[in-house]
Amino acid sequence: MAYALKSFKSLNALRITLNGKNSSQSYAKFMNFLETHQHHQEDDFTYYIPLSLFNEWMENFSFVTTMVETENSIRGIEEPINLEFPIVNKHIDTMKLTPFAFQKVGISYLVSNKVGIIGDEMGLGKTLQALGAAYYLKNENILNKIIVICPSAVKYQWAEEVEKFTDMSAVVLDGNKTKREKILEVWSKDSTNFLLANYELVRNDIEAFESLPFDCIILDEAHRMKNRTSKTFQAVARLQPEYRFALTGTPMQNKPEEAFALMSWIAPDVFGGITKFREKHVVVGEKFGKRFVDLGYKNLDEIREKMAPFILRRLKKDVADELPTIVHSTSYSEMNAPQKAVYTAIETDKAAIQKTIKEIYETSAKAQSDPNFKTPEEELLSGFRYMQIAVSDHPHLLLQGKSKMAKKYLPLLKKCKTSPKMEELFETLKPLIENGHKVVMFSTYTTMLKIIYDRFYTQFDQEPYVIAGHIDAKQRQAQIKRFREYDDRQIMLCSDAANYGINLQFADVLINYDLPWNPAVIEQRYGRIHRIGSTYEQVTMIDMVTKDTIDEKILKTLETKRDLNSGLIEKTEEEIRIMIKQLEEIA
Repeated sequence: MAYALKSFKSLNALRITLNGKNSSQSYAKFMNFLETHQHHQEDDFTYYIPLSLFNEWMENFSFVTTMVETENSIRGIEEPINLEFPIVNKHIDTMKLTPFAFQKVGISYLVSNKVGIIGDEMGLGKTLQALGAAYYLKNENILNKIIVICPSAVKYQWAEEVEKFTDMSAVVLDGNKTKREKILEVWSKDSTNFLLANYELVRNDIEAFESLPFDCIILDEAHRMKNRTSKTFQAVARLQPEYRFALTGTPMQNKPEEAFALMSWIAPDVFGGITKFREKHVVVGEKFGKRFVDLGYKNLDEIREKMAPFILRRLKKDVADELPTIVHSTSYSEMNAPQKAVYTAIETDKAAIQKTIKEIYETSAKAQSDPNFKTPEEELLSGFRYMQIAVSDHPHLLLQGKSKMAKKYLPLLKKCKTSPKMEELFETLKPLIENGHKVVMFSTYTTMLKIIYDRFYTQFDQEPYVIAGHIDAKQRQAQIKRFREYDDRQIMLCSDAANYGINLQFADVLINYDLPWNPAVIEQRYGRIHRIGSTYEQVTMIDMVTKDTIDEKILKTLETKRDLNSGLIEKTEEEIRIMIKQLEEIA
């Protein structure tokens, strides 16, 4: 049993969400507390109490309380954390493009700290800040050899940025093992400054990298380091130069352990070991009959305070007045009868599997004692979730896919001739295309992109651009260049392979045909068009949702995860005020 706590200052209340009901003493104590103090009840699992009772709540239930915001935020006693360091101007003004004032702050922060995370929101020029720091340090004769580790899709873009912003030199690591060995050998001996390599090649060639002479490492899209047990993390963690810069708009995507992983490369001593970290910050308990489940997080103030000196994060709304206004909208559609019949059948079977899993955990001695125990049925749940999303998107997604689980529903699927979400999409696209807008559209599934591609080509007599995993880096850059320079093809269809390092600020509409579970992924999507360099006064973001489906659950999950992320890494109002004053003094 655990209780998730969130404050609603506008209601002067705390919302308490239960993860279940049982006959435990803790639950009985909770119900007695509610009888005395309840503000109002939303449903069987959601209650509100007056905000003034926070201290009393924590005295009674802190050991089973999870949070998505810091205690100090709820109490209203947040002390501003202000990073102090000297601002460097020397050399920076001789870069080929002069950084904005807030970017000079980022450059100065990296130069002064030697290790740190530029965690700015997507589109604020993290690449320029890292290059600016390297440029300054090179001109001060402090460093000369820099390794940039980035996603494969943006290696060549990094080469362009090095040339665009500085007079430094770069080489891209690519090719087979023999070619890579030659590139590394030459780079280790010549005067080329930057070595640009993707994470996978660093993992594969880690012994060779360890023998290279380098002064600095820049990790681009550094959230790739979120899994401390992965081979990629373990390889990169072996590279520990004096200067270590991490760039990511999403330092934490889903849970605090991800921030722990990145911090263990930036500043290994800050949090100590993972066991100690989990004991202090993770609430573990029972859920759906399963024991030893991570239910949520606690003591977030301490995480925030320890991370603060090592992360500089600014939001667009605070530092970039020249960026376009964002207009968000959610486009809802309702299932038709054949679609609803398939969805209901899948949902019923999923509920039966969940009931079986719960019964096993409640009756199996091994399940009660072994935290690593899993039932075979649990593997089926992700398949059911995929089928629910697929039916919400377009039932033909299952017909064209290879899911063995979907075969059971073929008779129902064959009755589905259309998708209301698809029809709503093309109703939305029609005026956009007629009025000359450039549109970027995301779907998690490449098969869904193909369905949309065919329909779009037929209806508008235009061939969409496509950025997906099977398109190599050079082809992507060529498509992006043509999309930017010509107006005869107005839409680019993207899988999440386009999430990182791809600049599409010449488009003014972005559509999410389906939503990811991870808020960092959707923010990355938004950041493709809402970034410095846009000439639009307004950009439009449209999220497409099928009502009464898993789409709505994903929306709610995104909100909860955003709250947790915000509680740990976003600035308070006082910190924003201090930052803006600092920028005014620099400008």
